[in-house]
Amino acid sequence: MGNSYQPVDSALINKGNTNANRLGLYHFTTQTNQVKETNSPVDIGYHYVAVDANGIPIDSNGDGIPDYFQDANGNGLVDAGETNWGLAILTQPVSQVVPQGTNVTFTVTAGGIAPLSYQWYFNGTNAVGGAIGATLTLTNVQSGQAGTYSVVVTNLMGSLTSSNAALTVLVPPVIMTNPVSQTMNSKVA
Repeated sequence: MGNSYQPVDSALINKGNTNANRLGLYHFTTQTNQVKETNSPVDIGYHYVAVDANGIPIDSNGDGIPDYFQDANGNGLVDAGETNWGLAILTQPVSQVVPQGTNVTFTVTAGGIAPLSYQWYFNGTNAVGGAIGATLTLTNVQSGQAGTYSVVVTNLMGSLTSSNAALTVLVPPVIMTNPVSQTMNSKVA
């Protein structure tokens, strides 16, 4: 197996214990033909899957697929061709149709390795000032605010952009000219 694996006579075998993540063993298999060590819970030759306090495999981005399935080579990094297992948008913002003058809230639900940061955008490229949370609230909306809203969610594993949520603002009709009274003569035969 080459010198990328620890030899069976290594000075590190049976030398205590630690948590697997402290050794960089995220979802890691080293060598499959080695005997389990006597004194260590982290052993060469066994596959380690990171689990929570209940023994459930960790799903950092909350998408329902454990990290060890998504981190194909087990290196703890999101590599080319892998799904970003460290970040996911779980619930997209939803389009809304509202009357002018009302308040609107767009919400995104994201999961992943903390900390998560957010930036909302109007029509794809215009950052909405101060909109850096999982919700965006617009008060007293006007027709100029109609368009699409999206959010970029970022953490140390990368960034993801939500789908666009359209805001349609209904403007009440305006009477431009008042009706004019008219009198009609009718002849009865």
